Amino acid sequence: MTELTLGKRVELGVDRTGGIGIGGIQEVLGRQLSFWSEGDAWSKGTLIGWLDREIHHGGKMAGLPTRHSQAWLLRLIDTLMTERQCDLKILVRKRHQLALTVKTIITDHGRDQVRRAANNLIDMRNKNRQLETSMDAAAVLDEQRYSPTKRYDGKISFKRHAFDLIGNMNGEEELCASELDAHPNVKRWLRNLEHESAGGFSLPLSPGQFFPDFIAELNDGRIAMIEYKGKQRDPLPAEQFKQEIGNLWADRSNGQCIFAWTIDKDWANLSHSLKTTE
Repeated sequence: MTELTLGKRVELGVDRTGGIGIGGIQEVLGRQLSFWSEGDAWSKGTLIGWLDREIHHGGKMAGLPTRHSQAWLLRLIDTLMTERQCDLKILVRKRHQLALTVKTIITDHGRDQVRRAANNLIDMRNKNRQLETSMDAAAVLDEQRYSPTKRYDGKISFKRHAFDLIGNMNGEEELCASELDAHPNVKRWLRNLEHESAGGFSLPLSPGQFFPDFIAELNDGRIAMIEYKGKQRDPLPAEQFKQEIGNLWADRSNGQCIFAWTIDKDWANLSHSLKTTE
């Protein structure tokens, strides 16, 4: 008979009210139970079936049919057992950690494929792509739906904000808003929000969405999106992709839209981007 030692290590703590909290038991139990011999009754097919149900639990990975996932999981387990020399019993005992790793691999691969597909679709060198920014498909920003979770409570009194409510801003964003409010070619502007449900406007990423910091209607009829960034040493790839999407949105608008990417209080560049066309 196999003896199972559960361990005796726990953590004790005293809360503000004087109560005593006990923790650490589940961690010890989990570590000790991982060596229990339940894997003796599992076959390779049983493990693959369990992993497949686990990654699809709750409707997750809906875009990955079982006929494809099980074939991939079979190759994965075979590789672990042959090339990595992993024992099936150990894989069964560590199946929960294995499932988390599998989910991460599949999710990362899916995101990479979406990004590749999007990059191919918006490739400026391909003249056969008919992507365009059109006012015929314009989004309507409704003041009734504009509901920031936190309102701006700074000292600047803005005169050209489109709505009475103004979404919260940090210090440098507040300075950028001040530049917009004072620009001679800005008719009105809006502090954009980061959720569509709150009335925000976004540009599509792959995957995800990009919510620019500000939207402005110019006196010459154009629409401007403005994204402000503080001082950056090495821009992250995700930030660079946002800039590419913004530039694409403006380039495909036939001169109706502009995108201003402003870094580290470069107000001269911002002002130049917003100037009237003559």
